[in-house]
Amino acid sequence: MGLTATWVTTIECLNAAGWALPPCIIFKGKVFLESWFEGLPGDWRFEVSPNGWTLDEIGLRWLQKLFIPATSSRMKGVYRLLVLDGHGSHLTPKFDEICVQNKIIPICMPPHSSHLLQPLDIGCFAVVKRSYGRLVEMQMRTRINHIDKHDFLEAYPSARIEAFKSETIKNSFSAAGLIPFSPDRVLSKLNICLRTPTPPPKPG
Repeated sequence: MGLTATWVTTIECLNAAGWALPPCIIFKGKVFLESWFEGLPGDWRFEVSPNGWTLDEIGLRWLQKLFIPATSSRMKGVYRLLVLDGHGSHLTPKFDEICVQNKIIPICMPPHSSHLLQPLDIGCFAVVKRSYGRLVEMQMRTRINHIDKHDFLEAYPSARIEAFKSETIKNSFSAAGLIPFSPDRVLSKLNICLRTPTPPPKPG
């Protein structure tokens, strides 16, 4: 039986103090129906795009309508530091302009480094995958062998609750060497050659 896969993107954001912002979930399509989201938390944000991936304008709306309002009441200083994965939707002039206007300092991680520096990749997403996988497996055993957007929205909230526990979030930032700041946690995982190795002597 042939199955077609539909891409769904979730934009997640964590704070080192141990809390997570509401997610932004992006479905493939042109429009969505409010009935899809009945029973879900009211602060979750939903978007659509032609392929289910994020776009520049979605990144801007996430910044303006989710990140800024959700973090404004929790600020302890004048500035907010926003560590990004370097996706193109976070690297536009308009994104930078809005950050400057709102005293947000965006920092992009180096390419191909999220497995070392990204707290979500290091800790929380692994838990999401395990938990979501178990829930999907249970659904497939009892009903069908195809997971649609409704099944995803039924399973993801529980997986997210399990993954984004305060202690898990804090441990993820610690494992990334970010909070508390500990560069050795990352450097110790790198296989870096600091000098040109001397070749072994040729046999006489």
